Amino acid sequence: MRVDISAEYRRGMWNIAIKNIARVMGILLE
Repeated sequence: MRVDISAEYRRGMWNIAIKNIARVMGILLE
């Protein structure tokens, strides 16, 4: 088992979550 894989996966999930939050914030601010 390599920790690097889970770290990359977690980072990817965070990137997706941040993009989704940014999109929702943009909709709410309009």
